Amino acid sequence: MALLRDDLRFAMLPDPGTLIVTAEDAVDGWVSSGLFQRGYDDWRCIATTVNRMPAAALYLRTPDDPEYRLFTIAVLHIVDGKIAELTGFDATDKPWLGLPATM
Repeated sequence: MALLRDDLRFAMLPDPGTLIVTAEDAVDGWVSSGLFQRGYDDWRCIATTVNRMPAAALYLRTPDDPEYRLFTIAVLHIVDGKIAELTGFDATDKPWLGLPATM
């Protein structure tokens, strides 16, 4: 939460709309949706860029899979050292940015 601005703008495409939420509300929402619970708790990421913006390619390994699979791309807009905007793109089973599908 310390990396997020309190007035975070968050969008998860292709879901419609951008949410403006507090950092605490964003993290609470992600956790209540299952993030970091069993099956969504073994992550790796690769730093990359999208349209010259910093981004992270997030890979998830589920308990029954030996490989990490590309799950989402998070594009970040940083202001004063904190994440002001986070735009997520579902990357499941999609070729993105020349990134490997598995790790």
